[in-house]
Amino acid sequence: MPDSLKSLLRADRVCDLDIADSASLTIRDIHQIAQENADSPVTAVVELGGALTTLTQELSVSTSIRQPLYCEREALRLLVSEAAGDAATRYRTVPGAIAAVRSELARFDMKLGQLDDALRELQELQRISPTSVQGGIAEAMAYSMAGDTARAVESIRQALMFAVVPDEVAFLYCLLGQMFAMAGEIETAIDCYYVASTVGVQTEYTSVARQAMEELLAQIGAARDGQDGQGEGSFTATVDAQPTAPSREHALGSLEAAGIPIAPRSR
Repeated sequence: MPDSLKSLLRADRVCDLDIADSASLTIRDIHQIAQENADSPVTAVVELGGALTTLTQELSVSTSIRQPLYCEREALRLLVSEAAGDAATRYRTVPGAIAAVRSELARFDMKLGQLDDALRELQELQRISPTSVQGGIAEAMAYSMAGDTARAVESIRQALMFAVVPDEVAFLYCLLGQMFAMAGEIETAIDCYYVASTVGVQTEYTSVARQAMEELLAQIGAARDGQDGQGEGSFTATVDAQPTAPSREHALGSLEAAGIPIAPRSR
């Protein structure tokens, strides 16, 4: 492989880009364990823990000096230069089942109200699958449940760096809009919802994003109307004074200025 590609892809040979694995358990097996124990979170955690032990024991010790990596899709393997590390970083393939176990353990931990345990699982999931959008979403929602909005927003920012599927992009901006709205940053929230509703194609979140944006615009309008006639410095509301949705160019510029990645990114 040419040196320029070695540093970009963090691989020395073409075969190093292969994301397939030969683990004894598959992602489907892990989801089946979770489904069979859906009504008993404690049992599910025990069964999933046993599966994780089995999978971990199967990993090759000889490759332990390489960073673990699981990619949901082949295309995401090509984006590792966006993750932590540098041109010298090299990876070893981690079975998808391990990522699935971490994700399911976090879900059951949250059901049990053990947010700290859930966050530890999700942080490990992000460590082994740094290009995973779904992992970032789960981590963001867990941080939100824990009341840590700042870290939830950071998780979404990281996920946006790898989001290319329209539905994922739209959902991430919707989630980000919700976080900013909760934090009282209404204008930024409106920009997020507007971008979510205009990702280029109709998604299942398009109408949700538009509705959320319109509700926030209405809140701003109501607040302005409530100020009418209060002192000489107040203004008289007119049709033109009512808040309207931003242009896409304005929304994208505002989000970039706030340090929020624009997805999908041009690479």
